[in-house]
Amino acid sequence: MSQPHLHRLLTDAGLRISAGEVSSLLTEGLEPLHAEAREVCRAGLASSPWQQVDETRTPVDEKTHACHTLCNPLSTFFLTTPTRERMVVLDLLRAGAPRTARLDGVAWEYLAHAGLPEKLIRALQALPAPRGGGSL
Repeated sequence: MSQPHLHRLLTDAGLRISAGEVSSLLTEGLEPLHAEAREVCRAGLASSPWQQVDETRTPVDEKTHACHTLCNPLSTFFLTTPTRERMVVLDLLRAGAPRTARLDGVAWEYLAHAGLPEKLIRALQALPAPRGGGSL
C-alpha cells in the first residue's frame, strides 16, 4: 500500500495524522524491526533442511525492484531489494550473517573444473590463511 493510500485510510478512519508523520512512522527508527526480520528469516531457515528461492519484479517508487521469496514447507520470508543480483540471494540465505568464502581442496577442484585460469588459482592460493583457519 502506498504512503498516500495509507494516509487516506488512517484519516478516513478518524485518525488525525499528517502525511509527514505517516512517512516518519514508515521510515525512521526501524532497526529493531530489521533485527526481528533477520531473526524470523533465521528461524525459517532452521525449520527445514531445504529452501526454495524465487524472485518477482516489483514496482517501488515507479522503479523496478525484486521481491525475493524464501520458502520451505514451514516458512515463507519476503525481501524486496533494488536488484536481483546473485549476491542478494546468497545474503538472504545467510540471513544477515557475514559473507565468507572457503578456499580448500574442494574449492580448488571446482575452480579448475569451471575453467578459472591457473594464474588466478595460484594467486588465490597465495593469499594468507585467515587467523584460526577456516573461511576467508
